[in-house]
Amino acid sequence: MKIFLGIEFLFLLLSGATYSQTDFPLLDKYISELSSNDKSSGHLLVSKDDTIIYSNAFGFQKDNIDENTKFIIASIAKQFTVAGLILLERKGEIDLEAPISKYISELKCFGNVKVIELINHQSGIPDLYGEEGILVQMPDNSVTSNNQFINDFATLKLKPLFAPGLKYEYSNTNYILLASILERITKEAFAPWMEKNLFKPNGLNNTGVISLNTSTIALDNSVSGMVYSNANKKITLAEKAQETAEMVRSTGNLLGQGAMFSTPSDLLKWTSLVYTGFFNDEEKQRIFGVLVDDDSSQYSFGWELENSNEFGRIAHHSGRWPGWNSNLEHQIDNNVTIVYLNNLEGKDYEYPDFYKIRQIVAGTYYDLNKTNIYKYVGNYQTEDGKNDVLVARDNELFKVYGEYELKLIPRSKTRFELQGFAPTVTYEFTFDDQDNIIESRMFQKGAGVDVKFTKRSK
Repeated sequence: MKIFLGIEFLFLLLSGATYSQTDFPLLDKYISELSSNDKSSGHLLVSKDDTIIYSNAFGFQKDNIDENTKFIIASIAKQFTVAGLILLERKGEIDLEAPISKYISELKCFGNVKVIELINHQSGIPDLYGEEGILVQMPDNSVTSNNQFINDFATLKLKPLFAPGLKYEYSNTNYILLASILERITKEAFAPWMEKNLFKPNGLNNTGVISLNTSTIALDNSVSGMVYSNANKKITLAEKAQETAEMVRSTGNLLGQGAMFSTPSDLLKWTSLVYTGFFNDEEKQRIFGVLVDDDSSQYSFGWELENSNEFGRIAHHSGRWPGWNSNLEHQIDNNVTIVYLNNLEGKDYEYPDFYKIRQIVAGTYYDLNKTNIYKYVGNYQTEDGKNDVLVARDNELFKVYGEYELKLIPRSKTRFELQGFAPTVTYEFTFDDQDNIIESRMFQKGAGVDVKFTKRSK
C-alpha cells in the first residue's frame, strides 16, 4: 500500500560501512525486543566474506533452534524454482522467451505470456490470493495440486490484468505455473526432481520441497509454524488457528511459489554458491546485472534487486506463510549475507527492520537514546505558520499527526524515516555549531512537495 503525505522524497548519501565490529550488543538488544513476550521465535544469521559474524536463536523456542534447524522459507523458494529452470535451459530443454502455451496449453487466455514474464512477475496473470485473487473464484476455494489448479484456473477464462511485459505486479500464480512447466518438461514430480538435480548436487542437504498444508515440518531438527490466535486467545499451530487454518488447508499443496524448507546454514551456503559457482558469468549478468537506479528496486529471476546509496547493490527476497516469516539478502558489493527465519507470529509480532540490522552490522547505526533524543523534540514551523510537533516516549521519537503518533526511525544523526510508509517519508535535520537542531525537512518520493520547518521550541 502506498501512503502519501504530499511531500517530495530526496536521498541523503551517508558514510560508508566499515564492518569492523566483532560483537553486536545493539543487534542483541534489537532481536531481544522483537522476540520479547512471545512475539517471535527463530534465528538470525549474518556473514561477512562467507564467515559467520553473528548467529543468534531467539524467542520462546530458542533452546531448540540453531543454524541447522529447518524452517519453511515461503517465497524465498522462488529463487530455487528459477534455478531449476536455468538448469533446464542449460540443457536446451526450455526456452525462457517462449510463450507458456508451448508448455501449458490449457491456459488459452494467457497463451502469449512468455516464461520469462512469469519469472519476473510481468505476466499480467492475477495473484492466487487477495479479495480479487484466483482462489476466491475457484469452485470450492481449495486446490490439492498444481495440475488441479491449472484445470480449475482454465475454466475461469480470466483476462490478463495488463499486457504481458508492460509492468511488474507480484503474483504467486506465476511460480505455480513455473513449477508445473518444469514437471511437464522433465516428466517428473517437482519435489524429487529438485532434490536430485539442484539441492543434493550443491550440498543443500537440509533444503527441500514440502507441502504446506500442515504447520509441522516433521523432520529432524525442525520447528512448527505458530501464530497467536485472537479467537483462541493463545499461541497455537497455524493450521489450528481460526484466522489461518483455511489458508493452510486450501493452498498448502501448491508447489513452486513457497512450499520449501531450509536452514540458516543452507541458505548461507546457497547465497555463496549463487555468486561463486552455481551461475556462470553470463547468467549472473542477466540476473544481477539489471540496471537499477539509486535507491530503487527491480525484480529479477526470483530476487528483488536494490541499489542503495549506503550499502550498494543488494539482492534479497522475503517470505511469509501463516506461522512463518523469512528474509534472505546479500549485499553484493560488501559480500554481507543476512538470513532471518521465524516460526512464530505472536500477538504483537513485528517484522524486523532490515535497514536497521544492516546499519548495526556495518557499524553505522545511530542509537537514539535518552542522551540525544531531546535534541529532536519540539515544535517546528513552516514560513506560513504550519506546525510539525515531535515528541519522545521510551527513547523513541514520534511525529504528532492529528490524533496519531507516527514513529520516526533513525537512519543517521541527521536522517530519520517515518515507519510504515511506502514510498519512504524522510526527515532531514540541520544542526548548528552548538549541535542544536535549527531546522528540518520532510520529503516523500512521488508526492511533489518538499517541506522545510524551522525549530521554534523544545
